[in-house]
Amino acid sequence: MRIRNHIIDVFERAEAEPNLERRRALLTFVVAGGGFSGSELAGGLNDFARGMTADYLSLSTAELRIILVHSRDKSYPN
Repeated sequence: MRIRNHIIDVFERAEAEPNLERRRALLTFVVAGGGFSGSELAGGLNDFARGMTADYLSLSTAELRIILVHSRDKSYPN
């Protein structure tokens, strides 16, 4: 629930942000760990955030970035 509420809060702030660079920074989410949990979280976050753009018409999916950071050569499921 905390992550969900945080994402909604970020979308609210991004919608009100006139500066495109700042808005893109707000819409950048970083997930640490490319194991099963991190990969699942990044995928779920991607689906949820892209679905949120339907409710925030001034925001574009092109402004949204989900970054998965992993310390190994390969991430899950490789």
